Amino acid sequence: MNTISNKVIYLIKIGELTLKGGNRKDFEQRLVQNAQLFLEGKNAKVLLRAGRMYIEIDEIYSQAAEYALRHLTGITGWARAVIVEKDTDRIKQAVLAVAVKARDMGKKTFKIEARRSDKSFPLTSYEIARLMGEAVYENNILAVDVHNPEIEITVEVRERCFVYGEEIPGNRGLPCGTGGKGLLLLSGGIDSPVAGYRMIRRGMKVDCLYFHSHPYTSPKPGKKLKTWPGYWQDTVSGLI
Repeated sequence: MNTISNKVIYLIKIGELTLKGGNRKDFEQRLVQNAQLFLEGKNAKVLLRAGRMYIEIDEIYSQAAEYALRHLTGITGWARAVIVEKDTDRIKQAVLAVAVKARDMGKKTFKIEARRSDKSFPLTSYEIARLMGEAVYENNILAVDVHNPEIEITVEVRERCFVYGEEIPGNRGLPCGTGGKGLLLLSGGIDSPVAGYRMIRRGMKVDCLYFHSHPYTSPKPGKKLKTWPGYWQDTVSGLI
């Protein structure tokens, strides 16, 4: 299998951005910048091509990449992928490896999803899916279930060929910073961070403000804010 040495590749799907018109590039550029901000100092390469974003990063920083992808807005889903040559046998090897890993994790049924944007590849999307599904089935790794599979193995033939299994849902929405600025008043309850998160998902850049009015108000909200630095960073500051 031909993979990039000591590097991992994440394939990221973008959603609403593809509906934008003349300013689509601005949205895409902001999404790339936000990903780079999360991965600053991690020697990551972030690219966006033809409706897909890719993060190429050293294996030792894979957790940082997945942290970024769990918190980015503007993406619908992502998966850790394997890059293989545009060769049927190579693709089949990669698909079988994903199927074996899924079986070892307790999965029992599968489905193959294939997409071919490179029309020079000799097989159609249907033919790719049929051949790869046949290989998994004949090797008695998983059972076929096209309606409700426990694992969906995807093959995407683009400028390169990507093979991946589990796809993690993204936060959707728009990239933070594309929808103006807002001020979030934090009260210490759950309503304000939820409101802030929803603002961020619509592209707003959010600054947070909390008024400490003790003894006129209870000190509990202020203490809560001080004891939740990771929570606030994850939900708000980390996405600005």
